[in-house]
Amino acid sequence: MKKIRDFIECFVIVATGILILAAFIYPAQPEALTPLTLRQILLSAALCALATTAFFPDENATKNRIRVGVALHFLSLCAIMILCARWFGWIDRSFRGAATMVLYVVIIYSFTTGITYIIEKRQANELNDQLQKKYHSAPEEEK
Repeated sequence: MKKIRDFIECFVIVATGILILAAFIYPAQPEALTPLTLRQILLSAALCALATTAFFPDENATKNRIRVGVALHFLSLCAIMILCARWFGWIDRSFRGAATMVLYVVIIYSFTTGITYIIEKRQANELNDQLQKKYHSAPEEEK
C-alpha cells in the first residue's frame, strides 16, 4: 500500500513539474501543446514515478548506498525522459536535444526534490508537535 501511495504522490509532483516547465517552454510554440502532448506528459510522468518508486534508495540504506542509488535514479530518469522525448518528437535526435532534455530533468528533479522536502518537513514538524504535546503534557497530568 505504501508503494502505491508513494507512486501516486510522486506522479502528481512530477506531472506538475513537467506541466509547469511546459508552460514556460510552449509559449514559443503554442501549436505544439495539444491534448496528445498533455497525455504524453502524463505518460512520461507515470514512467518517472514508476522508476522513482522502484529504484529510489530506502531511507534506511547506508550513505554510500543512498549516493549510488540517487545517481542511478537520476540517470534512469534522464534515460526515460530522453527516450520519451525522442518517441514523442519533443526533441531532435542529436546530442543537443539529449542535453536539453537532461537540463529539463535537472530542473524538474530540483523542483520535485524541493516540494518533497517541504512536504516531508511539514509532516515531521507535525509529528514532533504531536509527540511533544503527548509526552510533555503526560507528566503534568500525573502530578
